[in-house]
Amino acid sequence: MKTRKPLASPARFFGHTENARRIGAFLVSQNRYAPKLELPQHAHRRAYISFVITGTYDEVCGRRRTTCSQGTLVFHPCGEEHSDIFESQGAIVLSIDVYEGARLTGRSHRLNTPGFVLPGPETSVALQICREFGTSCPVSDLIVESLAFELLSTCCGYMRSRGMPKWLAAALQLANDRYADHLTLAEVASAVGVHPVHLARQFRDRMECTFGEFLRRIRISRALDQLRRTDKPIVEIAIENGFADQSHLTRLMSEAVGIPPAAYRSSSPRYAPTKTVRLTRF
Repeated sequence: MKTRKPLASPARFFGHTENARRIGAFLVSQNRYAPKLELPQHAHRRAYISFVITGTYDEVCGRRRTTCSQGTLVFHPCGEEHSDIFESQGAIVLSIDVYEGARLTGRSHRLNTPGFVLPGPETSVALQICREFGTSCPVSDLIVESLAFELLSTCCGYMRSRGMPKWLAAALQLANDRYADHLTLAEVASAVGVHPVHLARQFRDRMECTFGEFLRRIRISRALDQLRRTDKPIVEIAIENGFADQSHLTRLMSEAVGIPPAAYRSSSPRYAPTKTVRLTRF
């Protein structure tokens, strides 16, 4: 008789949870693991993305053994059985648990493609999530959710599961690549190979927002990041991120997060631009 593997709670990930909160379609948590800790083979109820903030551990999944050191970003499908062995310094890991309520995979399917390490450029997105997650700024949750969707859209580019239609993965990727362009729904539909009506209806059903609203969310998130990290004029930030002018950015940002760009910039901590970390693939 086959022994049933432990099913990890998405809220604790077997480590000591230092911070956790539900942000839209995600449960984001920062977890600390003790030195020399060895976790038995287990599986998680939901797909999740992990990012190693500090420390190193080996993850064993079947015949695959991956060393996850500082800066490593890994996608884990739900139900994938793996074990973890932490080194002498332990580790702190950020986990982004993907709720099925996001409906990204439909009501009857799950993110279940084999796990993989995300490419190096995505590390900068994970680092930004870490920074925002650790602040108490009233717009931080919006930024974290937008960036988490960005990471998830990258995962979708690698997925072949029937729960994620190829056209939707392509549409999410297109939104993140060309968020500043003035795209029409017809152009997006043509690019991903579906009818505009199908795109409009299915995108709203699965993402719980329209394609235009999703683009606007990305634009505001990128504008907020530039307001914190750079001294660029607000009008320049507005144009670079797809807004018609500064007043357009001011109006939409005020509606979305309750504070105009100038006030946000003056009240936010300043961060230096992040440095990309090169990662090793499985």
